[in-house]
Amino acid sequence: MAGPSFASAAGSDSIMYKVLIWANGENSLFAGDCITAWMPEQFQMSISANYSEPLGGSIAGNPISGQNAGVVGKMLGGALNLQNFTLKTWDSTSGLVLNLPLIFMAVNDTQADVKIPVAQLMSACMPYVDDGQEDTMYMTAPGPSYNDPEKNTYRIQYGNILDIPNCIITSASLVAESLIFRGDGQLIGCQIDITVEPTKMMTGNDFAEWFSTSDGGDLLTGAIGAAIDAVSNAFD
Repeated sequence: MAGPSFASAAGSDSIMYKVLIWANGENSLFAGDCITAWMPEQFQMSISANYSEPLGGSIAGNPISGQNAGVVGKMLGGALNLQNFTLKTWDSTSGLVLNLPLIFMAVNDTQADVKIPVAQLMSACMPYVDDGQEDTMYMTAPGPSYNDPEKNTYRIQYGNILDIPNCIITSASLVAESLIFRGDGQLIGCQIDITVEPTKMMTGNDFAEWFSTSDGGDLLTGAIGAAIDAVSNAFD
């Protein structure tokens, strides 16, 4: 099921200062709903790669050279280490992690503008009971499954900076110091910090595409694509 358009979700205000979140898949808990929050002054995005030395650095004990090389090294008064054997090769990438502080302020209605979206984001990290299953012990997982890889995943657009089509919300924290109350005790503003990760291993091609929603996206996509091609050509 396609989510609401960015224009309809943002109303007359520009989306460049907003974060838009909606559920993918017609079987998702909040299918069709769009959560709109104000962008904070800053956010954090991190990714890391893991490397190792497959040849171990030393000839001694290396499966290619065998254990005898270690004996020879000791006889010569040292260890047989080759610099080329210390080459680090890629093992895995930890994946993109986004830490997003989201700001909610009541404009027209405290329920629709603050309470409901905050409750939805907090609930995104919890299992739930499907309609008609209230009397059973069965709970539905908050994330996707191989049977329905889009269920309970989210699409997130962070202003004109980043657009991730399929991700999961792995944590949500309501910042107590950010709570703003009206005179009658109604909550009219708050900040909730969420952690977002893509549902699958991200590639450099994905990252370039997700950034293409910004005004300079085509230039950035081309630059990243050229860098990827250069690395690929170096190993051809």
